Amino acid sequence: DLPDYFIALMKQYAGLLNDGQARRATMAVSEVLEGSLTPTQECQFFAMVPSYLRPHKQTFFARIGAGSKTKKRSSVSQQLSDRLQLTSREEAEVVFKAYFRAIRTVIDPTTAITLTRILPPELVRLYAA
Repeated sequence: DLPDYFIALMKQYAGLLNDGQARRATMAVSEVLEGSLTPTQECQFFAMVPSYLRPHKQTFFARIGAGSKTKKRSSVSQQLSDRLQLTSREEAEVVFKAYFRAIRTVIDPTTAITLTRILPPELVRLYAA
């Protein structure tokens, strides 16, 4: 379960109205990252961030049924927009930036810098903003 301080950071940085929205947005970003990063990047990223951000693992057959391979083709912003039913890519980018900013707030500076080397360029742009 997500701690209250992380939920409060997400609400503040993303301009969300309540805890439910913040929880849903946080888990949606984690799930999009899980499906978008390479297995190596995924392992490294989730090993460096707090454990409560790890998405719940799906079984092998559930992943096949969800069509995870086809989701990787669209941009991460589009995937998040679809998952959260947002109206624009910019809204999704605000949620990504809030997620990354909240992570940078709760982890040490050295780890925060190391994360930029793990993420693909599209996500580094959102992480650094």
